[in-house]
Amino acid sequence: MIGKRLGRGRLTVALTAVAVTAGTALWGGAAHAAEPAPDSGAVGKAAQSKLGELRGKTAVNGKRLATDELNFGDLDGDGKSDLAAIDSTGRLWVYPGKATVYSGTGERPASHFAARFQAGTGWGNFTALVRHGDWNNDGNQDLLARDARGRLFLYAGTATRPGVVRSGVLVGTGWNGFSDLVGAGDTDGDGFDDLVGRRNGALVVYFGTGSGTRPFRSGTLTYGSGWNGDLLTTVGDWDGDSHSEYLFRNVRDEVYLYWSGANGLPSGSRNLIFEAEGGTYVENMVGMGNLTSDAVIDGEPVTQPLPDLIVQDTAGYLLALAVDTGDDFDVVVGSGWGNYFIF
Repeated sequence: MIGKRLGRGRLTVALTAVAVTAGTALWGGAAHAAEPAPDSGAVGKAAQSKLGELRGKTAVNGKRLATDELNFGDLDGDGKSDLAAIDSTGRLWVYPGKATVYSGTGERPASHFAARFQAGTGWGNFTALVRHGDWNNDGNQDLLARDARGRLFLYAGTATRPGVVRSGVLVGTGWNGFSDLVGAGDTDGDGFDDLVGRRNGALVVYFGTGSGTRPFRSGTLTYGSGWNGDLLTTVGDWDGDSHSEYLFRNVRDEVYLYWSGANGLPSGSRNLIFEAEGGTYVENMVGMGNLTSDAVIDGEPVTQPLPDLIVQDTAGYLLALAVDTGDDFDVVVGSGWGNYFIF
């Protein structure tokens, strides 16, 4: 997905983030803070008060919430969901998830990530970075990157540390016109992961081939209209149909959850997640695998933990929307993330 824009609306905190639109580098050499600091108290109150309308639920719109059946967030091969981030010098960092489980008694764990490690350099000039796909069909999660010339590169995953991806391979040109690019999983059921782009208010599906040099078929599917806004992302499977759901912020700053249909693409069914005021505080959204879950909710054991959503707010805080961790909104990393692009 493409992130980073200046905060708008009711935000009262002074912002130093760099605005990015399609065709603009993720980072423009802005001042870079140190590694994000652990949280030392209650933070992000304005954002927290607007986020988390799915918390503590077991069903939405009559659909059973289930875990993502695919490996949605693991970069280093340990079977746990990770977060990736680019700092303002172009370094790629991986924050390994701990797959935290809360027993339901006592205080919650203070941290959901282990110590970060550097996975590469030179990532600051890309205009889009995409996860959530095994596009060469080798069982590891890959990365896609688009540069300012519209060239698309595939970075094949290794599932090892510290180099979680191999060197990039040019797999296409002419990708400048897309405002968002997201990994959508296998939408057509052929066993290969696909890619969804947003262009001129429509979604365009590129169907996977499983090839590391030509990962997408030449034919595409244009799907829907009126997708005007920003921050399109996939979040993992929340309803048990083996397809990822989608989040999207429209031009009114409302963030909606779009349930996947039988074709793995957004159906007409949706839920308002963040109202306009709350959506204003959202700087970026990243779908995760299961980052954190409860062992027991309301006396019932949780046997299928759900994928989580990481929200970066405009004040530089990271928060997790985890529908299987009770009724509170967890600050999962802390402060100081305003000069990072997360994905």
